Amino acid sequence: MEIELDPPNGITGFPLGMPAEELKAEAGRLGRIKVSDEGSSARFRYMKVLALHEQFEIVFHLEDGRTLASAEVWTPAPAPRRSLSASAAPTSSAPLPGNCSGSSRRWA
Repeated sequence: MEIELDPPNGITGFPLGMPAEELKAEAGRLGRIKVSDEGSSARFRYMKVLALHEQFEIVFHLEDGRTLASAEVWTPAPAPRRSLSASAAPTSSAPLPGNCSGSSRRWA
């Protein structure tokens, strides 16, 4: 699986602004998902969707509970160098910019 950060648009298959129901369906194709604060009665409700894959996990943040606002991609520490095509491979698990404002990186 290959994931590409595409600032400021989102990440592969998950554009910023994606509706919650579409996001959950797509995230479910990656593996198991966990949804936090779904269906909250609060006027401004935050929702978090965690997609768990055997090689990585993605945390999706829906600030309004309806659309994707940001995402974090996590890999186990240490990340295998061969899995990164970018020259600056991280040596520990660290979130990539959640708002996708960082440089573009690809995971294979």
